[in-house]
Amino acid sequence: MLLKSDNLEQLSEKASTELIAPLTELLHSLASTSGWSPSIVSALKVNINEKHELFVDYPDALKEEIEDLEYGAFGKLPNAVIRPFILRAPDIISNILETHIVSELFYSMGVI
Repeated sequence: MLLKSDNLEQLSEKASTELIAPLTELLHSLASTSGWSPSIVSALKVNINEKHELFVDYPDALKEEIEDLEYGAFGKLPNAVIRPFILRAPDIISNILETHIVSELFYSMGVI
C-alpha cells in the first residue's frame, strides 16, 4: 500500500479532532480539582484551530471571572489551570496522536 502525504494529513486531522473530547475532559478534571466552580468548569472547552494549535475556549460572559481565577485579582491569589494545562498538553497530545496514527496506519494496511 502506498502512503501519500495527503493520507497522513487526513489521519493527523482525524486524530486531532478526536483529541478534543479527552482533552476537554482532562481540563475539566484539573479545573474541578483546583476548586473552580462547576459552572465555569462545564463552560471550558478545548479546541484546535486550522493550524492545529490548541486553545481553551469559553463564553465571553465568563472571561473576567476566568481571568481572575487564572491570573489572580485584587486580594486573590491566582489559581491557574489553563496555562499549566496548555504547557503540558503537547506531551499528552503527542502520545495520543502517535498511538492513534500508528493504529490507523496498521489498520489501513491490514495489519490489525
